[in-house]
Amino acid sequence: MLFVSQRQRFPTATVAHILHRERLDTGQTWLHVQVEIGNTGKVLLELRSARTRLQWADLDSGSLAEGIRRGEDPVADGEHEIPWPVIASREWSFNAGMAEVEPGEKECLDCDFVVPSGVDAVVLYTYVANASKKGRELGWSQTRILNFREEEEEDEQTPSKAAAKA
Repeated sequence: MLFVSQRQRFPTATVAHILHRERLDTGQTWLHVQVEIGNTGKVLLELRSARTRLQWADLDSGSLAEGIRRGEDPVADGEHEIPWPVIASREWSFNAGMAEVEPGEKECLDCDFVVPSGVDAVVLYTYVANASKKGRELGWSQTRILNFREEEEEDEQTPSKAAAKA
């Protein structure tokens, strides 16, 4: 099959986040996420489902912080990540044949979140299911850690545009 049609049996893909964030007058942050799904293989990539979730990475308060101060591992036995609280999630589902990505091309899924004021860091996670692996939870993912506190500190140290022009 590979020799005759130059196609492989299963798709390969990449997932990337393209972000835009704005601080709102309310102290909240508007976060626009563009999920870019690239078909890096030689097989048509069928999109059936994807999800993006935003989690509050709060190491400074609550029982998690107390446990860390006592030297406890915040990751439960058999798990791999800290179970951060979910702020919000977005899900996409597509009927068969409705969302396809040709080899060498990309598709983008867009979503918005409003991050509450007082949240210093978030974990942004996206999972795209591999429709060709039916009955199994296989696919592609991307995780980003966003630190809003460092962004604010950088803004405070950078002269304003108005002051720079003066």
